[in-house]
Amino acid sequence: TSAILQLHFEAHSVSWYCGHHEACTEDARVREALEVPAIYEVREHAGYLDGFQHLESLSLRMADVSRRFHTLLGELESEVDLFVCSIPAIWCRLYEHFSAPVLGYLDQPLFLFVPPEARAGWAEDFERMCESGPYAFVAASGFMVEQWLWQTGRRLPVARYHGLHARGRYAPDSRNPRQVLVVSFAHRPYFRALLRAVAGDRGVAWVEFGDIPEWRAGVPGRYQVLGEYHAAVVIPYDVHFMKALELYYMGVPLWVPEDVSMWAFSWTQANPSVMEHLTPPCRASRTTSQRFWLSPGENELPLLPLGLVPAPAPCALNVSLPFVSWKPSAACPGEDGRLAVEVAVNTTDQCGSWVHRAPPYCAQRDLVTLDYEVCAYWAAFSEFRTLPFIQYFSSFQGLAADI
Repeated sequence: TSAILQLHFEAHSVSWYCGHHEACTEDARVREALEVPAIYEVREHAGYLDGFQHLESLSLRMADVSRRFHTLLGELESEVDLFVCSIPAIWCRLYEHFSAPVLGYLDQPLFLFVPPEARAGWAEDFERMCESGPYAFVAASGFMVEQWLWQTGRRLPVARYHGLHARGRYAPDSRNPRQVLVVSFAHRPYFRALLRAVAGDRGVAWVEFGDIPEWRAGVPGRYQVLGEYHAAVVIPYDVHFMKALELYYMGVPLWVPEDVSMWAFSWTQANPSVMEHLTPPCRASRTTSQRFWLSPGENELPLLPLGLVPAPAPCALNVSLPFVSWKPSAACPGEDGRLAVEVAVNTTDQCGSWVHRAPPYCAQRDLVTLDYEVCAYWAAFSEFRTLPFIQYFSSFQGLAADI
């Protein structure tokens, strides 16, 4: 005989989007511990990912937050067999005072919503959690496997989204054979006029999510309504996202731009502001010294990888990560009006090298100035390139003709 494993999941999400899948927490203690609704506050006129000061302050205070979490929900110790954490990854620390094992399902970069001054400490905590139980971490996509490998030196196992919660299947409505669903067009409205013009020539009816009454109302069975469309055109805003994967696993034919790389790097998974590099574990430590010449008024040395831990030298009196800060002193000789700053850096001869030839992003901060070659390189790891049976188009005219 085989034992039947009965699982009971409790959803306690505090995400803005938890209502889409009935996953919002109803426990007032969770909301109190995570300071809801204050964490939703966004600074006015903030740049991309820069306005969440209160949310980021939790990362700075995570030691206190995790203790408060345990104080408020300590009774879970006798009730829960497994804790699950996801976004942001640093919230996996919420369970550090519990004894039950923790599964981290990682869908975003290591430093998402972690301010720069807290990243070195969180990186050390993550390494400790990887080395000692009761933590286990899994990536949500092949792209995230490679991204975390680049950033931490660790290759995580992958468990891709399956979209089984959709409970829908591809069953096109023969009464509307040319209706095509368009995904992720809301934030790129400047293509709508072109699509409409193409539709008029080819007899294709483009339908966006916002135009589907059942989807707007969130009624039960709304996914099956999506499965009634002839096909879906996905204009990706990220290297992978739930809506596309839900349609994929429902069996809806998907059409994606041939040049995926120029579309898919406009969201959190590819933002360089959360992409500092961690040097892989090293052996055979040694200390090297570097001298920098700085003009008067400068107060920061070039960026050092987080894995290279600087040690103060006579001319570098204050050392902090990720920058080495310094104060001029009589010990620092001057030359042509410049100051010499000497930094001793702990490094090794056995450090692992980068597995990939470029960082896992192709834009500068705020996602501007794309590097085409780097985008193309990393897009190859996206689910839009690795999953079978996805079809590609290079023009809207060609898309309408093929569909």
